[in-house]
Amino acid sequence: MAKRSLKASPSGIVRAKQAFQRREWTQEYLASEVGLQTRQPIWKFFSGRPIERHLFIDICFRLDLDWEDIADRPRLDDPIDNPEPISDPNQQPSLPWVQQVQAQLEPVIQTQCGVLQTTIDLAQPLPLLQVYTDVYLLPHLSSQRWLEVEDLQPSPAHLRSGHGFPSGVSRIKAWEALATYPKLLILGQPGSGKTTLLQYLALQCLQGSVQGDRIPIFLPLRHLHNAATSALEAVIHQQWSEFGLTQDQSQTLLKQGKALLLLDGLDEVNPAEQDLLHYQIQKFADTYHQVLIVITSRLAAREHSFQGFARMEVADFDPSQITSFVHKWFVAMNPTAPEVGTARATQFLEQLQRRENQPILELAVTPILLHLACLVFQERGAFPKKRSQLYQSSLDILLVRWDSARGIQRQTGDSLFHLSLADRITLLSQMAATMFEQGRYFFDKAEVLPLIVAHLATHGDGNLDPETLWQAGEDILRTIACHHGLLIERARDVYSFSHLTFQEYLTARRSFINSLAPAPSESNGKSPAWLALSHHVLEPHWHEVIALTAELLPGADPLIEAMISQIEDLTTAPALQPLLHWAQRKAVVIDRSHPAAVRAFYLSLALGQGLDLASALDPHLAMDLPSDLALDRALMHLLSLAKALVIAPTIEQSLSLCFAFDLEQRFSIAAQFSQELQTLRDDLMTGTPNEPSLQVWCEEAGGPWLEQLRQTLITGRDVGHDWQLTPSQWEQMQGYYQANLFIMQCLSRGVRITPALQGKLTQRLLQIQV
Repeated sequence: MAKRSLKASPSGIVRAKQAFQRREWTQEYLASEVGLQTRQPIWKFFSGRPIERHLFIDICFRLDLDWEDIADRPRLDDPIDNPEPISDPNQQPSLPWVQQVQAQLEPVIQTQCGVLQTTIDLAQPLPLLQVYTDVYLLPHLSSQRWLEVEDLQPSPAHLRSGHGFPSGVSRIKAWEALATYPKLLILGQPGSGKTTLLQYLALQCLQGSVQGDRIPIFLPLRHLHNAATSALEAVIHQQWSEFGLTQDQSQTLLKQGKALLLLDGLDEVNPAEQDLLHYQIQKFADTYHQVLIVITSRLAAREHSFQGFARMEVADFDPSQITSFVHKWFVAMNPTAPEVGTARATQFLEQLQRRENQPILELAVTPILLHLACLVFQERGAFPKKRSQLYQSSLDILLVRWDSARGIQRQTGDSLFHLSLADRITLLSQMAATMFEQGRYFFDKAEVLPLIVAHLATHGDGNLDPETLWQAGEDILRTIACHHGLLIERARDVYSFSHLTFQEYLTARRSFINSLAPAPSESNGKSPAWLALSHHVLEPHWHEVIALTAELLPGADPLIEAMISQIEDLTTAPALQPLLHWAQRKAVVIDRSHPAAVRAFYLSLALGQGLDLASALDPHLAMDLPSDLALDRALMHLLSLAKALVIAPTIEQSLSLCFAFDLEQRFSIAAQFSQELQTLRDDLMTGTPNEPSLQVWCEEAGGPWLEQLRQTLITGRDVGHDWQLTPSQWEQMQGYYQANLFIMQCLSRGVRITPALQGKLTQRLLQIQV
């Protein structure tokens, strides 16, 4: 007895898939719209298999289709039989074959592509579709740009604002590129999401969202095992034969372009087989020119030029992609409590935007490193105090674990693989430090090759001739860029480290290793490495390197003391001493248990800084500012408003200033001082009843009135001094403040110092040395 069911006709399937694609839905979403707990009926619908009548009609309704136009009504409930072999390959009964293979291929594709390939440190695999974030492609390869180092080199103030790509560069979604270019070679850095992209395309093709009238073939090239010596079509015929298709039927489907061939990891193939594989791929593409082909490979791998293929580069994640990935990742990691995942994702993103976490944000543009950052945050709800631990883990992934986790054994004859892992890190650290010390974040190949050659000459076979050493250096540079992704060719023969964070960390490792060498007798036991680093304490772009070095040291007392000595040398400048003496004098008058914190507070008032340094020295100041300090801050705010009014008078500013005079309700103020402030307020109110008179009053009386206010504050509370610093002296004073703040920031990162030095800091910081 026939069931009350319907199935879609071949033409109806095409129309339904087109409607489905326009909505950019997933099958899971459509299932939820219809009220289903599983997407199995949705898959059957798009496969042309019978489903219950009411479900069929409801699905068509959700897709805004007339179900009678979609249904294959004359042939209800007929299963799709294996088509009989045909003698004429030009006949067109291919749609049932496509549906037949798609139906049977689903569990295979789900096994191959259904989970995220990133298994590093995960107890359970993550479903790919739950965390997938759209990948964007750059239509032009960065390594092919004709740019000089000077075109890319950033100023110190903009070190973390980009990676050498021009602002506003065009990017396109991968599936859009596939719709435009039927043959694609996608290049990207390790961990940039190349494999995940192909897995996603395979799943979406099977669901009908991307090229739904084709059969997806996901083929990791490293699994071919000598398949390069046989035709690709033989591999495909073998796979499809398991689903009931004859070789003639497979041949027909390929000739009609009914396949989406996804070839993953060209760089992972044994070098001895790459030429043969290149030939087979090109031959296949020429023979079956209607088949869509996407190949992935790492940037800087051996260059393959496939005729008729567009070459594109995977773009770094932008802020919106980072946000999307993070929310999906944490929700997927908390499947039974998605609200917990959402809350943790919000915390992650908030902390990621903090200034101290900018180096981590820089790593987050690479998906595999963003995954690592999420893993670390998942455990504690915070990033580690010691950033060096996270950076070392990131290096381990790129140098060893990423290939190892996927069972990839790279075979190469170049000189790099005669070096141990420790030697590779030593070489990278030397390159990083040499370039960083010169202020070079982008550098010509000719600048780093001598460093590599010198390293090989020292650590390698001493009998090698210079030409052999130079060629080995070229091989090593290329391999570091390809296999590890730590160096990137940003333009032709112009390189940089993939992330400034890595250059900083490797420079810090170099300083740490150098500090382990015995100190010369004439240095009084002080390591030259510590002294060299301490000389950079007033240079903000060196701060991350210094902090990372301090984290690596088992005891950082010598480095911290060397930096304090460098900072204290600034206090001898005659022009700066009046301001420093004033801060010291105020600390004596206030007489609190943390005099350095009080000095920091008043120095920040004079320099227009916040409470960062003061609260780092005394955390209670951030929560409960003592009344004396709060009053002085209110008075400095009053003076600032008065200056702004005299310079650019408006009624709004005048009112704000009048309200700022209202201090007696909040503070206990000496009677005479209070009366003097009231007189100044009355003078302001009397002379400025309206905007025209305000303008006149500020021009005629504003200057003397402002000076009288300043003198009143100086006499009454010893605040409001005009220190008369030149721009260079002002900059020097700001540098002094920031350097002291940096010392405290180092200690907040888990840097180990003795209790004795910790106690000295409270008394010594911001103290004028006599």
